Amino acid sequence: MVTEEYILLAFKNLPQSAKYIRECLGRVFEYEIPYGQLYTQLNRLVEKGYLKTYLTGPEKKRGGKSKQIFFLTAAGTLYLKQKEEMREKLK
Repeated sequence: MVTEEYILLAFKNLPQSAKYIRECLGRVFEYEIPYGQLYTQLNRLVEKGYLKTYLTGPEKKRGGKSKQIFFLTAAGTLYLKQKEEMREKLK
């Protein structure tokens, strides 16, 4: 199961599109995560303040679409740090 933590780890402190995150997690978990499931979790992470999002301008090609880009916030970074510390304590 793809957890919030795995999604946040896929960002590596760089802004990413849902497509990129889906591809990264797909390689790790060896199955394609449905976009509906991914966007549900991404939106939940935005609501919690762990991610922020913005829209790019439309692509330059005809009929080009804007992309929604997500990026890790300070709260998201802190959440990951706390998870790492918890794992260290449990060793």
